[in-house]
Amino acid sequence: MQLLRSRILAPLTLLSLSTLTHAASFCDKRFCFNTTVSGEFMLFQLVTNTSGWVAFGLGESMADADVFFAYKLDGKPVVEQRKSSTYGLPKLNAKQTVEMITDGPALPNNVNVFRFKRRLKATADGEKPYLNQNQNFIFAYTTTTQENAENFGKHESYGKNTLNFYSSKSTRGSTASSWNSYRVAHVVLMSLAWMLFTPMAIFVARYMKDAMGDAWYTTHWSLFLLVNVLTITGFGLMAGTNTKKIEERFNSVHTGLGLAVVILMVLQSVLGKAIDVMFDPHRTEIPWYDKVHWWLGRLVTLAAVICIFFGVSAYQFEAPKMDMIMYGVYGSLLFFILIAFVAGHFIYGGQQIHVNQGPRRSVQSFMQDPYQRKQSYQSNVYPRDSYQQPQQNQYF
Repeated sequence: MQLLRSRILAPLTLLSLSTLTHAASFCDKRFCFNTTVSGEFMLFQLVTNTSGWVAFGLGESMADADVFFAYKLDGKPVVEQRKSSTYGLPKLNAKQTVEMITDGPALPNNVNVFRFKRRLKATADGEKPYLNQNQNFIFAYTTTTQENAENFGKHESYGKNTLNFYSSKSTRGSTASSWNSYRVAHVVLMSLAWMLFTPMAIFVARYMKDAMGDAWYTTHWSLFLLVNVLTITGFGLMAGTNTKKIEERFNSVHTGLGLAVVILMVLQSVLGKAIDVMFDPHRTEIPWYDKVHWWLGRLVTLAAVICIFFGVSAYQFEAPKMDMIMYGVYGSLLFFILIAFVAGHFIYGGQQIHVNQGPRRSVQSFMQDPYQRKQSYQSNVYPRDSYQQPQQNQYF
């Protein structure tokens, strides 16, 4: 009965506390915080009805946020400043500028109270300034009792909202998805590029030369041209709408790795076209630049797949309760790709490589007669039965 009573009264208590006179306030189901500007400081009063930790702070997502972590340890209130740059527990700031406030009005015994202050300006690494305007902030909490200062369980609820910490008020409704059309387009374009069209292009180049004849290259090149267009468009949507400074745009695993993927993709595409120009149908061995093309392709594809994983992680606050569905779709696509390549290996007999048993011509002499090169490439100078199926040690 006592437990039921506390569950009913605690949220009402929090809402009543939010009506006290303060510069700004925000309430969710398990906590409220109020702010007051005092000189150069922002004063906070955080009231919770959970025995676990509560976190909130400036930022659009976990990819870049300046948060306060509040919890009770041995009955004493603890507030820490942490910097979030990706999914996972935010790192503790090397310099803690938060100051606890010991005095204040008496509050009911069924709530936890944390009173503290911080300067309005950012005075240490990891901090963001509080401005007299609407600012994005994120929050999260758990109901599991905090037993020590090292192990923090995963949040049970989280969200995002906008507040002017100088003078505004907001309540609830904060866990609704705030993904804008640009971010949705970014997700769709990158997923199509690297989880659908890239595996298709690699599959064609690896297993379909014998079945498709000369058409394999046109298909492979066309698919990767589409990958380039989708990737650059998706990258441009986010880079063009990002209002952060240039040095702050790529300071997370997802954004930094994403930039590397775009650069490597362009280099890989240029290398692939150069290899096509230098292709000799009479070659008797695989040149080194072909092998560089293979391994660079594997590297950039793996980097893109990892980047997508960190994208799902970093932006979980932007799509509450959708992260597990996104992880499920991501895992299912990876499983399907793996099955497709294993099946292709056994159905088509492994990787197919252009080599010929005839005399080898130098690249220089072959390049001097581009018309003959074009004719030989589009004819049966290397018919399908001239493909040499590589031995196991030729795959790599």
